Amino acid sequence: MYKIKDGFVLRKVGDDYVVVAEGAGQVNFNRMLRLNNSAAFLWNKIEGKEFDVSMLASLLVERYAIEFSEAKKDASMLISVWQELGVIE
Repeated sequence: MYKIKDGFVLRKVGDDYVVVAEGAGQVNFNRMLRLNNSAAFLWNKIEGKEFDVSMLASLLVERYAIEFSEAKKDASMLISVWQELGVIE
């Protein structure tokens, strides 16, 4: 199971969704994580909760009416990116 690390929050900036470290004295705008609409949708659904690949995939299937196998691949890739960037544990 994974969860979003404390201190990371999703913000809407203009037409973009970005994840920033809340409470950071100075924000480096080159280091913000920009999310597309589907990733922002998932972030909002899982914020404050534990999640896994299957949960994210199910949310994608429910929202976008795609095949579970495709949703699972997308969810796995997203989790890998978030792990690499250090926003989930």
